[in-house]
Amino acid sequence: MKTSILIRVSFFLNIMVVSMGMIAGCRYLFATQLLKYHLDAMSISAWALVDAGHHAMLLTFLRVAGLGMTTASTAMGILLFGAFRRGENWSRWGILGIFLIHFGPLQINMIGLAANTPASPPYLLNTAAIVMAVTAFFLSRDLAGKEAGRGLAA
Repeated sequence: MKTSILIRVSFFLNIMVVSMGMIAGCRYLFATQLLKYHLDAMSISAWALVDAGHHAMLLTFLRVAGLGMTTASTAMGILLFGAFRRGENWSRWGILGIFLIHFGPLQINMIGLAANTPASPPYLLNTAAIVMAVTAFFLSRDLAGKEAGRGLAA
């Protein structure tokens, strides 16, 4: 069957969401120090002011968050380039579900961090990813039986 333009747009939006999750996840996973907004949240002016024991603990937390982002993004990518491209309608639910299970609580916590500390977490990027993921889900409502992504990532 011919792939509709809406399904192609959905496929592209999902690629963007997966890419954003992988980039952010790798940034956290391979970090050698906390990001500025983390230090701001704790009212610490420089990473060097954090003692070595806390360095290890805080970097572990950061890397676990990065691992969660990369794992969720990898799972979404597998569904996107597998079942979604084959036109299996259930995959759109799986992609959105994986995304919301991980990035939904992340968004809530980033907004809380911004509201309750002097930090400025990048929650607007996460908001953009949420909008793209939800939009992609609705655009692909006619996915059943149509091959998506052929010609885009074949």
